[in-house]
Amino acid sequence: MMDRQCDATKSDYLWVPVEMCEFTLKNNFTRQLRLYLYLNWVSSGLLKMDTKLRTSSSSALDISVRTMYRNLEGLMKRNWVGQNPATKTYFIRGFENVRAIEGFSSRSAAKLQINNLQDTKTLQGFCTAAIIGNRAYRRKWEEGRLNEKSDVHSRTPSSLYFMECSASYLNMILSLSIPTCHRLKQRALVNGFIHLKKNEAPIEYRSSNIWEINKYRKAMGHYFIKVNRSGVHTEVRPDLVSSNLKYKTRKNIRPQSD
Repeated sequence: MMDRQCDATKSDYLWVPVEMCEFTLKNNFTRQLRLYLYLNWVSSGLLKMDTKLRTSSSSALDISVRTMYRNLEGLMKRNWVGQNPATKTYFIRGFENVRAIEGFSSRSAAKLQINNLQDTKTLQGFCTAAIIGNRAYRRKWEEGRLNEKSDVHSRTPSSLYFMECSASYLNMILSLSIPTCHRLKQRALVNGFIHLKKNEAPIEYRSSNIWEINKYRKAMGHYFIKVNRSGVHTEVRPDLVSSNLKYKTRKNIRPQSD
């Protein structure tokens, strides 16, 4: 039933499907995901919600028992968790089962340290970084596939993959508001899940005619152009972002410990 101590160490982790992260942010499912991942970690898939588990779970996640049951109900509605009505035993669906239930097709998973289940905002930051890093890797993979000299089968650490990532870009992926996407990106940054570099470059105009310059700036759309006192024009593009997470691609994704 419950086969782990409820206190996580720095060596405890789970490989969380990236599509599960995307689903969670799109559907405001972070609180439920926290509980699901915690129960997935402490159990072998079967458990009874006795006094000890209720107390340890609510304490570890810093939520009330009432809130825990509310989140558990949300998981049961999506069939991520089932229950035997006769024995009151809960079935914590494995990652593969949830992927099948939700129709996930990607096999990419990001490494989540159990200690990062400490609060909802931290988990949101992890999910955001997982999405960014996986997208960056896919983009590099596509570029490598078109390059005959590139080994597309080698998976370079995601921290080496930078790509432009603005709140608008996350908005296109998650269909959330721009301010919300900006907050998610900041949570990923604050918790050290992503690395960020400013993306600015000086530019020279072919013409000094103000009309031509304004026409160019309009054509650049979302790119902002700033001018210093010396008249140097700098194009400010979306931040370059890379994920500091580790990734794995495999069919069966199960809880592990270093």
